[in-house]
Amino acid sequence: MISAVFSTLFSSCPADYHAVLETLAARDAAVQIDCSGQKRLPVAFIATAVAVALKTTARFSLTQLPERVRLALTVLDGAGLPVDGDGKLPSVFSDEPPFFARIAESGELRLVARRGIGQHPMLSVPITYEWIGGLDMTSLIIDIAAAEHVNSVMVSWLLQICQQAKPIKPQLINASPTAVVQLARLRLDHVVDLNS
Repeated sequence: MISAVFSTLFSSCPADYHAVLETLAARDAAVQIDCSGQKRLPVAFIATAVAVALKTTARFSLTQLPERVRLALTVLDGAGLPVDGDGKLPSVFSDEPPFFARIAESGELRLVARRGIGQHPMLSVPITYEWIGGLDMTSLIIDIAAAEHVNSVMVSWLLQICQQAKPIKPQLINASPTAVVQLARLRLDHVVDLNS
């Protein structure tokens, strides 16, 4: 097993992730990465680690994760990465989650709302937005095509997502024209890009 420290492995350039992770994977099938000191884990790193693990026989595991990063990986269903040797993380949602979360090697995080998101019983629970604060992303796209309408619970959730994502300004896509007007009247256009 190879043990490495995240902060010494990578510079700030996401292009390094692929080369470094493939090199580690070629040296040993079991790679343990100490993430202590990482307040946010880059989405590009998580997506690249999953892609390299799928392409090779490597098994990456993450240790010493701050609570918010652990929460983010839990919402992402572990992204297939074992954490602290525990194997897969348990789901934070007792039922169907109010949204799907997708990550890309580019560092993009995409949230896709499920039908009825505004009525989902978990949407007002902090866990549905606090996890965003554990990730460092290049962009955040929120797709609300499945949302029939935007209610106060959903507006509150969107505001909390925007707060957690700072300094990234999320982009809202596939919103109905009525929803765009409603959100603009509530002045959400200052914290989320509604022009998509």
